[in-house]
Amino acid sequence: MSPIWTNQQRDSRWLVWLVVSCALSLGTTVAAQSPTKADVAAWFDREWDRAQQMPNLGDGSLCWRVEFWDLPANPEKELANLREQVEGRPDHPARHQVARIERILAGNPPHRLRCLWAHNEDHWRVNTTFGNSAFADTAMAGNTVWRLSHSQLMVGTDKTQPAMQTVMSELYTFWPEVNRLVFGGLSHGVISGIRRGELRWDGREWRVTMSFGPPDGAPNFESVISGRWDNALDRGFVEREIITISVPKPETVGTEYRYSDWQLVAPLNQWIASRVEDVTPGGRVQRAYVFDSWRPGGEGDFEEVLAVPSPNATDPVRGELLFTRLVDYRRNAVRERKNAQEQFARAVPIRQPGGPSIWRSWLGWVSAAALATGLVVLYIHRRSTTH
Repeated sequence: MSPIWTNQQRDSRWLVWLVVSCALSLGTTVAAQSPTKADVAAWFDREWDRAQQMPNLGDGSLCWRVEFWDLPANPEKELANLREQVEGRPDHPARHQVARIERILAGNPPHRLRCLWAHNEDHWRVNTTFGNSAFADTAMAGNTVWRLSHSQLMVGTDKTQPAMQTVMSELYTFWPEVNRLVFGGLSHGVISGIRRGELRWDGREWRVTMSFGPPDGAPNFESVISGRWDNALDRGFVEREIITISVPKPETVGTEYRYSDWQLVAPLNQWIASRVEDVTPGGRVQRAYVFDSWRPGGEGDFEEVLAVPSPNATDPVRGELLFTRLVDYRRNAVRERKNAQEQFARAVPIRQPGGPSIWRSWLGWVSAAALATGLVVLYIHRRSTTH
């Protein structure tokens, strides 16, 4: 009895089956790897919504470095000129410039380290440690605000002008960095008056244009955010933002923000860019934001981290506190001492500045400056209308 399949038929049918199976598999893979514009837009909408709030970091802290890479147009020539100026002059002030340029050219730029603890827009603390180990820590704990350095503690409330101005200034400084690293620039959505265009998707790259200006007129500021889609993770990632229009600062047109190596911080369920580079229109990196670490609550619980520091006490983050000046706007008093071993002298009244409302003058100043960079946090605006 002859076999049903000859060897040749068996090989032929096996080949046909293999081709068909591969085709079906490839078709399924291609389908899975080709999201529609609606799929990409839905992801973008979710990320946009997440980016509108201060992230809740639990009891842990998010730490990153800010690296300063800006150099003269011709750094080698500038360095040679400076070296000539300082030769034989050990006290020449240009020696600092020489050291700075040498560090950057050697790949070791000046930097500062920041760590953020946060639950929401009214409860957060940010620590900044400078290259010389000096520090400046700022916190908002509900209606109480404070700022701590190695030599001074300032305490106030959300209704005391100088204290709140200092805290808002720090917020204005660090929030754009969080926006870049954590949200890929999508916190532009919390900018008062920013308009977001329709997402465009060509099957490989998505793009969204954001602009600021009169509703019926030409924008004063415009940038384009773009990125890729990851099929395996079923989500997108920001890769680039470029400023295309800037009426207040035309020289910034062409400035790019480049995002690289997104990584998942599992305890937060949050993707964070490992590095964001601020690149000039000429293609030179002038600043970089580098993810350092996620630290899960080693300094104590959140309430302890936010508590107002006390003289000669131990801060859960900084350790023993030896500041010699205490400025308390809650009691309109300032107290000083010569060193940490002495008691503070009797309180002296603080002379409060007069003038218009802090929120009117402060927000006006911030808004004017921020139009040029496209970064004004809306919750600053919200707090200004409720206090």
